[in-house]
Amino acid sequence: MVTRQDLQNAKKIVIKVGTSVLTRMDGTIALGRVGHLVEEICDLIQEGKQVALVSSGSTWIGRRKLKQKQELINSTTVSGLKNEKRAFAACGQSNLMSLYDILFSQKNVLCSQILLTGHDFETFENRESVKETLEHMMSLGVVPIINENDVVSVKSGRNLTDDHRFKVFNGKIDKSTKWSTGSVSTSPPTLSTTLLDQNELPSSEMSTTSKIASGDIFSNNDALASIVASELEADLLILLTDVDGLFEKPPGSEGPNNVIPTFVLDQQVATKYECGKEGSIGGTGGMMAKIDSALFAVSHSVNAVVISSGKIQSPISRVINGEEIGTLFVATTTQEENDENVEDSEKEVDIAPQQQTAKMAESARAASRQLALLTTEKRSEILRTLAQELLNRKGEIINENEKDLIKAKEMNVEGPLIKRLKLTSDKIETLSKGILQISEMSEPIGNVVRQSNISETLFLQQITVPIGVLLIIFESRPDVLPQIAALTIKTGNGVLMKGGKEATYSNRILHKIITDSITKVTGNNLISNSVGLVEDRKEISELLKMNEFIDLVIPRGSGSLVKYIQQNTKIPVLGHAEGICHVYIDKDADLEKAKKIVIDAKTDYPAACNSVETLLINKNFKYTKELLLEVTQTTEIQLFANQKTGNELKNLGVAVDLSEDDDDKLFTTEYGNCGLTVHFVENDNEAISHINHYGSHHTDCIVSECEETTQKFLKSIDSACVFYNCSTRFADGFRFGLGAEVGISTGRIHARGPVGMEGLLTTKWILTSKDCDLVKEYSENGCKRYLH
Repeated sequence: MVTRQDLQNAKKIVIKVGTSVLTRMDGTIALGRVGHLVEEICDLIQEGKQVALVSSGSTWIGRRKLKQKQELINSTTVSGLKNEKRAFAACGQSNLMSLYDILFSQKNVLCSQILLTGHDFETFENRESVKETLEHMMSLGVVPIINENDVVSVKSGRNLTDDHRFKVFNGKIDKSTKWSTGSVSTSPPTLSTTLLDQNELPSSEMSTTSKIASGDIFSNNDALASIVASELEADLLILLTDVDGLFEKPPGSEGPNNVIPTFVLDQQVATKYECGKEGSIGGTGGMMAKIDSALFAVSHSVNAVVISSGKIQSPISRVINGEEIGTLFVATTTQEENDENVEDSEKEVDIAPQQQTAKMAESARAASRQLALLTTEKRSEILRTLAQELLNRKGEIINENEKDLIKAKEMNVEGPLIKRLKLTSDKIETLSKGILQISEMSEPIGNVVRQSNISETLFLQQITVPIGVLLIIFESRPDVLPQIAALTIKTGNGVLMKGGKEATYSNRILHKIITDSITKVTGNNLISNSVGLVEDRKEISELLKMNEFIDLVIPRGSGSLVKYIQQNTKIPVLGHAEGICHVYIDKDADLEKAKKIVIDAKTDYPAACNSVETLLINKNFKYTKELLLEVTQTTEIQLFANQKTGNELKNLGVAVDLSEDDDDKLFTTEYGNCGLTVHFVENDNEAISHINHYGSHHTDCIVSECEETTQKFLKSIDSACVFYNCSTRFADGFRFGLGAEVGISTGRIHARGPVGMEGLLTTKWILTSKDCDLVKEYSENGCKRYLH
């Protein structure tokens, strides 16, 4: 369980500042207090921590700006109130952001405004987009300043002229309140067991935001802060308000009345409570909103939440330094974790989470060396056993996969991603056949790259050897896990794999089948540690620091993920940040070939990194209209162009959307769907220059019937894969005959393009002597001579 002392180790922090902290009673901004809070946040950034700020206050600030419009202020109708708040928010947001921008810039820290609504959390894809944006900004040291977009999402609530602070003792919970109805109870529950109703407690099987985003709770920034912290899997959420925390009893009661220092979430005993419905002046929350948000956060991946006064001196620093201010909310261990703890205690194992992560990496290192020493036949036997076990335990795999599918549907994951997640009998059989093919491939370890006699008695060889231990982070497809494991077993590498959280159950059963197969063949449980499964995203940040155990990181995912990893590790990273692939239609291209290639490259799998994103067309190509009419009228492809190209296409009668982005953004857009940028170029040289400038050096293709133009293109394009008259979708390890791939690299060092077995190998030099050779014997006066 997290303690106050642990808070100083928090790396990813979300801070919510309430209206009552930002403003004075008269509605003016408390400049000194806000300035000091900004200074505290800047100090955290300088320490290498990542901070997101959820800020209230825009509505209240806007209200003051419009105060002279007395007829608006006095409106009491529900519809009028909604419109009032929207007007207030619209006026206040710009002022609030300007203030933050000035204050952060004085400390040389960048900040950026993020306005969110419930719609941004309704689907898995929306949440992933928000998360990736925030994580990327935070990794760059930028402070996202987040607010609910009250201009469009304000809900009905209290009249802003009401000067009440809170209905429940200025934010202090009355233990005599009956939690379900608000009436007096003769035997109130104790605070240690007074949490959310069991039926209301968001299950880990549900979407993190399914309850909040439904609308009832997502009506205040406390709820928004808890959602953001949960999606980011933050180490710490700090809710700063105008009260000192959660109190033992109502004010005015006899005897001492202290702030409860620690509130432990008991997930087994839970009862709904009632704690007032009003927030502070200008706010929409209240103490109940803060408690609900704190409980939601600690039950959804946030390590700790602290509710504290933001009006005291240095509240943020004091919380993080472990000072006992405010109320600390933490979660107890689940029953499953308790069971694991019992097992561990019986084995006399007591390892902290960071030590466990280090132990996993260290074990993978030791096991990989033993794996590499196995004979070719033994490693191939492991793969044959694995292939058969996948078939033998097919029913077990499908049952576990079904749990992931149910969870994904609750998270509103879209159809294409559900399809990727689903494991069918046919998929498992194909997977088994692929692993058998890898088992039958020639031995990759110990192959001689070059050899020579460097003297009469010295013989030099360069041979292939495993890289060591790989950390591979991949997307939600669970079938990737055994494919990667097969490649690493064949090449004698250790591997730690982190799959998508959507495939948790599938990954677990597949990992168990892999390790069981290794143990069955080798009779050695230690060698099975060569394939490790990482389940907690927080372990990744620790593993990225372990360059003494991990030799290569291969991220398979979004561009922001790859960039984050590249910027946060000293370990070499093999991968690509974007997949900006091009198809260039030369003036001498064949129309029918062009149609087929463009449609296949875009529609075969639009979300793939090797899907075409930009179509370049030579202005002298005679069949542009025919090509694009076929593309747009027979498929779901939607064309985007800049003003110049767009107007020319419209003159041809081609449906096209004019992009509002500048060319730099338009030409580097990775749609991930059926969107396609189209652009005219004057000649081959302009096409080549465009691709080398705007492309991601992944895969680019020319469609042409001119040999001279084609050869010029193939030689000039600086990409990992350059194709002629074929779809960009061929950029794949399986299609290249590599058996499978662990990823695609756009770098120029080591492996490039689809990375199969050869990309998981390095070399070492073996020098042997027939005699006893010494360097001094090869000096000018020595008795021996080099042959080179």
